[in-house]
Amino acid sequence: MKLLTLIFVFLSFSCSTQSYEDQFLNHLKSLCGKTFNGTVVSPLKENDPFTGKELRFTVAICSDTELRMPFQVGEYKSRTWILTKTNKGLLFSRSLPSHFLSQQ
Repeated sequence: MKLLTLIFVFLSFSCSTQSYEDQFLNHLKSLCGKTFNGTVVSPLKENDPFTGKELRFTVAICSDTELRMPFQVGEYKSRTWILTKTNKGLLFSRSLPSHFLSQQ
């Protein structure tokens, strides 16, 4: 029975008229307005600035071609993740505040 269910799920995705990019974008769009919280489980380095801080992102602005998701580390609203649909697929970028860019 599990095999039959797995085959059905596979066929439902493979028979979809939407591209994988469209499926992914539409799934994220269904989360529009929702906020997700988390923390770093295993820091990448000893003095990782994310360690001990609450991480939060919100799927905030949603259109047919772009999603904007503000990302917050502790109290620092450091960046916005931007997912844009292009002719070549999905483009992931981030917007940083101007004072952050001047420090680089």
